[in-house]
This record gives sequence, C-alpha cells and structure tokens, in this order.
Amino acid sequence: MQRRTLLISMASASAVAACGDAIDQAAMDGAPVEVTVLDESLTALKTGFNAAPGDIRLLFIVGPSCGPCLRGLMELNEALDADLLSNQRLKVFVVHVPTLGAEQHHALRAAQLLTGSSVTHYWDPSGTSGDVVQQTLQIPEYAWDVWLTYPPGPAWEDVAPPAPATWSHQLGGLRAGTRLDPEAFAADVRARVEQLA
Repeated sequence: MQRRTLLISMASASAVAACGDAIDQAAMDGAPVEVTVLDESLTALKTGFNAAPGDIRLLFIVGPSCGPCLRGLMELNEALDADLLSNQRLKVFVVHVPTLGAEQHHALRAAQLLTGSSVTHYWDPSGTSGDVVQQTLQIPEYAWDVWLTYPPGPAWEDVAPPAPATWSHQLGGLRAGTRLDPEAFAADVRARVEQLA
C-alpha cells in the first residue's frame, strides 16, 4: 500500500502527458472497449477468473498511464496476435490500476491496445488488485506491470489470487520472476493453448 501511495504521489503532470501522447500515437481508431469498474473485493474479476477453470488464463496488472506498461500491452497484442486473443480456450484479464496518477479515462484509452474476444479489461480505482497480487508473488513492491499465466484448474478463493504457473514483469529492481519478453511469453501461452486443443 505504501509503495502504491508513493508511486501515485511521485507522478508528474509531464510524465502523464507523455504517456497519453504515446497512447494517442498507437492508432486509437478502433471502437471503444468496455472497461468494467471493480469494487474493492474485486468481485467481477474473481467471478470471471473462476468461470474459466478449464482454460488458460492470463492476468495482467498495468498502469494505464505508464509508458512501459502501455508498450507491454502493445507488444503482447502483436505477439499473441488476433487469432490467439480470440481463442475460446484463452481468457485474458487486464486490470488497470491508479499508479502514476492514472484515472479511468486512461484505462479506457489503454484498453484499446490489447483487444480480442477473449480479453476483458477492468479499472481498479482502489488499486487492491496490485496489493493482493503482491501477496501472491511475495515481492517487496506493489505489483503493477506484472503479467501472470495460469493453467487450467486453480480457483481464486482467497483474498489473493492463487500462485501462477509463470509470471513476468517490467519492474526496475525486482529480481523475482522474469523480465517480460513478449515473444517468449506469447510462445509459452500458444503452446499451453495448443495442448488443450
């Protein structure tokens, strides 16, 4: 919680504006993407996650005004490709959190960077998702710019989600997990989905 508060308080108007420009340059010509607003219990997210126990599930926690997060969304959109992002055996849950001064309108724009019929976007105004994922990953930092992969099976029954099969991040000094490599991440996801076919 303190980490998130620090990140929010350190944000500058110029950084947010620069990120907004980056989003605008990413061809925002598509139809608006629905973004579900989460309550502090993350009810809609947990319900969606638990409704797909037989599928591969991806959980992304991103800051929608954060340049590296936006780049991660764009690169994964390309690496996973339109066919995989619309595969019925894949469910992608993208949670936008209020780091770096982000607000809901940032999430609405950022949601257009990763799309497909298997993708659901959420706005978490309380930032609770980053707190509970931090618990799951047992990392010293607030969990944002993290990218988790789940095999079929685990249910989200507690406050925090279950441990993922693999996870990546783009956090500066974090030694746990692996640095996000969109191509390698996508190859792993594709292989997991193909195993279910």
